[in-house]
Amino acid sequence: MKKLLLATMLFAGIFSSSAQGTCGTATAITLASTTITTPAFPTSTYIAGCLATKTGIRALWYKYTPTSNGEITLSSNFPTFNTGTTYSNDTRVQVLTGTCGATGMTCINYNDDINGSAETDPAHNYLSEVTFQVSAGKTYYIEWDNYWNVGGASANFGFKFSFAFTAQTCIRPGELDFYLPSSATEDAIGLVWKNAIGAPANYDIDWSTDFAAAEGTGTIVSVPAGSLATGTTGVTATQGDLSGLPANSNFRYFVRSDCGATQSGWQGPNYAYLAVPAPYELTFDDVAKNYRDGFVGSGFSLFDTDAVGSTTQAPIYGDGDAGSFVATTTSTTAAANKWGYTRALALTGGSTVTLTFKTRLWVASPTGTPESASINVTVGGDQSSTAQTTILSSITETDSSQYNTQTVTFSPTSDGIYYFGFNNNSAQTTAVNFLLMDSLIVTAAMSTKAFSSSDIVVSPNPTKDVVNVKGLNENNLKTIDITDLNGRTVAHSTYENVSDAQISLASLNTGVYMIKITTDKGVSTQKLIKQ
Repeated sequence: MKKLLLATMLFAGIFSSSAQGTCGTATAITLASTTITTPAFPTSTYIAGCLATKTGIRALWYKYTPTSNGEITLSSNFPTFNTGTTYSNDTRVQVLTGTCGATGMTCINYNDDINGSAETDPAHNYLSEVTFQVSAGKTYYIEWDNYWNVGGASANFGFKFSFAFTAQTCIRPGELDFYLPSSATEDAIGLVWKNAIGAPANYDIDWSTDFAAAEGTGTIVSVPAGSLATGTTGVTATQGDLSGLPANSNFRYFVRSDCGATQSGWQGPNYAYLAVPAPYELTFDDVAKNYRDGFVGSGFSLFDTDAVGSTTQAPIYGDGDAGSFVATTTSTTAAANKWGYTRALALTGGSTVTLTFKTRLWVASPTGTPESASINVTVGGDQSSTAQTTILSSITETDSSQYNTQTVTFSPTSDGIYYFGFNNNSAQTTAVNFLLMDSLIVTAAMSTKAFSSSDIVVSPNPTKDVVNVKGLNENNLKTIDITDLNGRTVAHSTYENVSDAQISLASLNTGVYMIKITTDKGVSTQKLIKQ
């Protein structure tokens, strides 16, 4: 979420510039704060450092070399000027560093639309704004493009944008400098980010299960700067470990640099998702779970009917109702290799885990001819292709008339944290085909020979104040979770080498709950009534 800083900027000057069309001849910005009216897009060299390219795209190049560390904000949010008549009303911007050329530049940050894809937001106007952190003496290249106007009436219009540099001594991590969290369990996780410019000695993490909680209002944890290798020469990262978190929860978090006498601004929000047990359902419809609920993968994009619907094709929702889904595409130039991954799932050894989900083929044009799309369903230890070494099923979808239910099974040999992967490995197609996926459900069942629910006694039930749980036939308790009928966890306990436990229900309202008891032999879920 970007902050609109435009109202507080003081511009040192306004000028019109004849920016050049290549990185090597980029127009230098020399003022710390200014507004620029660009010329029309020239025939130019576009570099897809952060964003996609397409035939006919043109670029406008600028550059800036700060004399001290700090932050820069760029914004084309001048809707009364950039109207689409004389000046473009749809912009994209990306910031790059490195040696000019398609293979020598690194993406620092980018923006297409200020409000992302929230086209229902009244403030959505297709203009762009981005804030990024900069290091003294380093040159930053600013590339604006006409991606959304190629071939249109305003294909080569210029536009107006603001530039503001603010010197800072304590710099926060960059917006794109956060990695996927690691080592997720049911109540702990490691948050990972690239070390900030200036190498602060410590960082503060602000986390909250309330996604709407403002920065600085959650639980704040201080962690020392780390030296994790990132795979990029000279770039290190910090892992901030959080434990004792609300079991199976999702939370938002911000990070800031702690430079001793001063602290930076907060960077975020980012989101993390603890491991959850089966049964688990993902509909991609719940805004309170960020729609994806921890499902990641740039090759699987979130869509709804407004984005890809067609009145001449069958409804595209997989769950039979209004909502969202994810989709991945084939390629017209090569075989696909795109990945999507579930959040962490805490599974019990010896259980039979069943995944069901719905797929459908779809083509962008109602007159297009559907071909096919294929995915491998995999399982592994994290959200990376290198960890997804076990292929559970190979599925090829050819049906563009309706959704089809897919079923995949898996038997974990031991208790642990698992991630399921979906690898789009479709063969090259003559036209782009979409594979739509929706309504993912994960269930788990223990072998009746190994475990019986009758081996677990819950009493008294109904109860007023406490409930006793006893494991029979050498069943040792591992965890006990109590959830309400909306699936929210209201109590969680862990145990080691005990067969009896007592849980207080004093803080719970009267009503019906579900109590899930996990032992070293299996899982029992029973109805629990609080009087």
